[in-house]
Amino acid sequence: MDKIYKKYKKSGTYYRKLRKTREQYENALKKLFSKSSPELLRHSTELNEVDCGIEIPNRKDTTDNNDATNDLPPNVSGKDEIHVLREASSILSQDPTKFEGKSDSEEALRAWALQHNITHVALKDLLLLIKIQYNDINLPSDPRTLLETPQNTGKLCLPIDGGKYWHNGVKDCLRKWFGNLSEDISISININIDGLPIHKSSKHQLWPILCNVHEFSNLPALPVGIFIGKSKPADVNGFLTPFVDEIIPILKDGFVLNQHTITLKIRCFICDSPARAFVKGVANFNAKNGCLKCTINGEYSHISRTVVFPSLHCSLRTDELFRQKAYGNHHSSQDTPLLRIPGLDMIQDFVVADPLHLLELGVMKPDRDATGLDETPIDWMEGW
Repeated sequence: MDKIYKKYKKSGTYYRKLRKTREQYENALKKLFSKSSPELLRHSTELNEVDCGIEIPNRKDTTDNNDATNDLPPNVSGKDEIHVLREASSILSQDPTKFEGKSDSEEALRAWALQHNITHVALKDLLLLIKIQYNDINLPSDPRTLLETPQNTGKLCLPIDGGKYWHNGVKDCLRKWFGNLSEDISISININIDGLPIHKSSKHQLWPILCNVHEFSNLPALPVGIFIGKSKPADVNGFLTPFVDEIIPILKDGFVLNQHTITLKIRCFICDSPARAFVKGVANFNAKNGCLKCTINGEYSHISRTVVFPSLHCSLRTDELFRQKAYGNHHSSQDTPLLRIPGLDMIQDFVVADPLHLLELGVMKPDRDATGLDETPIDWMEGW
């Protein structure tokens, strides 16, 4: 018992902080549950000097209290309790009316945990404290039950050639962006597809499909789907078909949210050169027929050991001829599902130049560093 007590023996400063945070914690819970569970408030008046399962002795008889840890609940340590109480006390800065209309304490606590991104470890300890000190036997002990975490998430990943694909959906992105929609709106979205490695020591890589709203730059980019595998998706149809199947009816009929209609259109696809060739189903950027904008045929240079395009005056590619596969070796053997999207211009709606690859990387980066320019690339260009 002496060894257990010494483990949880704390200084006077610790107990003063604990008492102060305890008061904030009690006030937070009163505000949280005052609208939903009055029965819990009755128990708050019966609190003794036990907090987080550890008895808080007076400063004088600290050394005599060898039974201080008798009420210590499992998985709650001295460090955890201060962290949990501070997380709980953060509700003091919120508007109590925000939780009006919640049916019970469980719904109010769930909304609070989601709003403040409370970790599962902290939430589990908080649920344990409430169940012990407020005798709320109906409150779940596991944060996954409280937050309604979906089970069997592995079934949401579709096996495709080369790996697995998880589809979140465009509709889910629209709900998160415009959950409080109060009028009809028209928006255009940018789609980004690219691959990135997960670890240097692993061959696994992610290929996310991201989107953002062009008219609302303050809204974050959200994932439509994510592919994981040891290389890029082997089949472009398996990778893009879930996205295409979902986006087609939204483009035609819009999406109804809160009894208001969101009219959607695709503004552009933003990809780097390898990803752009992959999703369009065309020759790679370094192929002789790899130019995405015109019909020039490249030549291999034995001097630079690269493919070069000697002429600047060639006929431009068009969406109509592209869909007819009239450009010969420019097309790959596998058609892309993007051809099914109505109104998508397979030439003009694919961006071939962006500041990242033109100004941030390559030969431009050392040139900017040598000139000592601290401005961002966009500001630098505007100054010319």
